[in-house]
Amino acid sequence: MGERGRGFTTRAQAKLWSVYSRCYDGLLDLVPYQRLVAQVVDALEARPGDTVVDLGCGTGNTIHALVAAVPDLQVTGVDSSVDMLGVAGPKLAAADVELVRSDLLDWLRSAPSDSVDRVVSVNVLYTMHAADREVFWREAVRILRPEGRLVVVTTDREGVGPVIREHFAERSFVASFSFRLVAVLVMNMVIWAMEARRVFDPASETTLRQE
Repeated sequence: MGERGRGFTTRAQAKLWSVYSRCYDGLLDLVPYQRLVAQVVDALEARPGDTVVDLGCGTGNTIHALVAAVPDLQVTGVDSSVDMLGVAGPKLAAADVELVRSDLLDWLRSAPSDSVDRVVSVNVLYTMHAADREVFWREAVRILRPEGRLVVVTTDREGVGPVIREHFAERSFVASFSFRLVAVLVMNMVIWAMEARRVFDPASETTLRQE
């Protein structure tokens, strides 16, 4: 998923995403995340027959919602984490989806120009360094066909508190409780703590809008 974290080794990153993959789908129990996925599908405005690539597809939640909403898509999911893709594979087994393990920038550089109708990337770009983001923007636009669409999602909230408050404004704790939800919230607290200590140094929403 790009080069994540200054001074954070590739091996350590792989371990983090491996652990995260085991509980990541706990996000599906969160009302704000459910809304986010639905909004992404709507924003893509994909049409039957379109070619779509999800850069940093993780466990395949966006793709799963997309193929359920729009028939006859040609979808490729790209992620650098074998563990994330290991969760995505069974979930998407019934769909005509290609999953590729690759660094996102490497995949983008190798993709033909004007070959994709829709590009989507959810909560990945904000973790990249500026030089990598420059490559991302340039290459993502290059591979898009005329009238194509690029949808990028990034966090606009600090920490996990706002998401938790929004969720529990609509769902009771008892109705919401699941071990995978607790686990994914703990993992997100860990990641936020790493951001606070600049182990990760995410770009702000303002910076990404300017880019």
